[in-house]
Amino acid sequence: MVMMIAGAAGMAMAQQTVTIRPSYDGTLVDGGVYGTFDGIADSTDWTFNQSSYEGAITLSTPASGMKSEYRVVWEYNLSTVSQTTPVGATLTVSLRGATIYPLPDAQVQVYSYPADLKETAGDFAAVPSQLVGTLTVRPFQAATQYTLDVSNVVSQALSSGSKNVAFRFQLKADAGQTANQAFVDASDSDPTSKPYL
Repeated sequence: MVMMIAGAAGMAMAQQTVTIRPSYDGTLVDGGVYGTFDGIADSTDWTFNQSSYEGAITLSTPASGMKSEYRVVWEYNLSTVSQTTPVGATLTVSLRGATIYPLPDAQVQVYSYPADLKETAGDFAAVPSQLVGTLTVRPFQAATQYTLDVSNVVSQALSSGSKNVAFRFQLKADAGQTANQAFVDASDSDPTSKPYL
């Protein structure tokens, strides 16, 4: 996260770069084998993290009607940020494509939502949420780094005094396909591989 402190005349007086890793993260699932799809991840659904990758972002609506969706969430503690707002901030993530053919490009939407620094099923559809960007991931795509400008989200959090931000990765629901998937290319055992501010 790169932050600028501006003087009264709007000129930059100082610049400091701070990297912030997620405090909490996880994959939240609604529907499928373990529970019915109802728009809410709960105890009847499956939540998981795997050591090989941090999470599968998935949307599936088969002919049987057994819809399921996997969303990946990340929460960040901004307590180490002491700069005055507004600040400049970016969210960097590595995504790779599903090894399934033929699939259309996956449209991965990234939403911000109020963070409580707790990993709960409520993060699946927490509101109020704000779309901060859409990332296109091709089938069979190798791990590719994406960067989103989240300056407004981070500045709002710092101004409100909450000192927390959260981001949710999900597939665009109205993309016109019955199934699609993308993967966050990260490992639980390697914090440096996870999306960072």
